Parts: sequence; C-alpha cells; structure tokens
Amino acid sequence: MKIVVDIREIQAFILVFLRVGGILLFAPILGPKGTPWVLKVTLAVLTTLLIAPFAPRPPLLKGLEDFLARAASEAVIGMVLGFAIHLIFGAVQTAGQMIGYQMGFSMVNLLDPQGEYPIPIISHFVTMLAVLIFLDLNGHHWYITAIAKSYKVLGPEGGRLSQGLGRELLQQGGRLFVAATRIAAPLMVLIFLFYVAMALVARAMPQMNVFIVALPLQVGIGLVGLGLSLPFMAAFIKGLFGGLKGELGLLLKAMGG
Repeated sequence: MKIVVDIREIQAFILVFLRVGGILLFAPILGPKGTPWVLKVTLAVLTTLLIAPFAPRPPLLKGLEDFLARAASEAVIGMVLGFAIHLIFGAVQTAGQMIGYQMGFSMVNLLDPQGEYPIPIISHFVTMLAVLIFLDLNGHHWYITAIAKSYKVLGPEGGRLSQGLGRELLQQGGRLFVAATRIAAPLMVLIFLFYVAMALVARAMPQMNVFIVALPLQVGIGLVGLGLSLPFMAAFIKGLFGGLKGELGLLLKAMGG
C-alpha cells in the first residue's frame, strides 16, 4: 500500500498555519502572554484545518530560501491583521488611563492580562467593557473572516511590505489616539470643571483645607460621571469596532500593492 504525499498540500497547510498563527499572536483576547501556548497552537491548527481546504494553492516552492521568504510573508500578513484589531483595544486602554489619572486613581493599579504590566483600575474596567462589546458583536468571528478575505485580496502569491502599508498603520494609530481622547473627553472636562470650582472655593474661603475635601469629591464625581457616560462610551466603542472591517480591507489592499 502506497501513501502519496502531495508536497504542495503540505506547503499550503504550513503557510495557512503561519498566517493564522500571526493573527492569533496579536489577538486582543487570545494573544496575551498568560494564555497557554498549547491553547494558542491548538486553536491555530483547528482554524487552519477549517480554512486550508478553501485557500488557493501557491506555486510549488522548491528552494528553502523561497519557502522561508514566503513563510515570513505569511506570518507578517497575520500579524498586521491582528495588530490592527489590537490597536482599538490600545485606544480604549489609553482612554481608561486618562480617566483614571484624572480621577486620582493613578496609584490604584491592576495587572493587565494583555501585556502583563500594571494599569489603572479604571483602564482595566474600560478594557473589559470593550472585550464584552467585542464578543457581543461576534468580533472573534472577524479573525476567520479577515483571513479568508486576505486570500481573495492578496491571492496565492501573498502580500508584501510597502510604504502604503506603513502609512496606513500610522494613520490608523493616529486616528485611534484621537478616539481615545474622545472617549475620555467627557470625564476629563468634568474633572477640569471640578478643579476650577475647587480653586474658586479655595480663593473664597482661604481657611478651608481644600485638599482634604477635594480628593473624596474628585473620586465620587468621577465615578458618577463614569456611570452616566457608560452608555455613550459603549456606543462609541461599538462604532470603532464597526469600522474595523473597512480598516482591515485597506490594510489588505496596501499589502497587495
């Protein structure tokens, strides 16, 4: 009994696996360092088995150098797509840090499971809110959709790094920094007005110890303002995720040259 092994099928499976692994490496939910590698590899293999039968077959790569270059290209495609999704969570986390510092929670930190570094507790809360919204929108399905669409846009030849790709990533990063400021703006304005009011009180009543009164009021007003702004914040974050499909399409076109 002979077992026939098609080298092209093996190469195609490995290349698809590298693209899937690249996007899972930067995935906001599955990408953290605390996630077991066994889980990541298992999920990447299962996703590859789902996508590989429908992926176009590239030409047979006979040389080792050609195969390594193509493998690196596939991994970069996945990492770029995963990084684009990760940028939105970075914007939300930055907004939470701005809010936390303004509320006086700069020293109240929790360990971030995404990057394993301490972040303010408000930033952690806002990030978890974004994760729930992402799951509610079936954002985890977008990974598979993005990988499948990448084969339609880039074709079997794969993508390449270009100035257009770098420019698009920089533009998306800039837009998301603006989005982080817009998320935190209501609370920042509220706390600023509170500072102005405390300054007027200190001016009108010099004998009053404003610092002792201001700190609990600052925290209380910040928490009330955060609670009132949550519906608007959630709607804005949902809008950011809604525009993600278009941004992924622009990145794929930039990689396609």
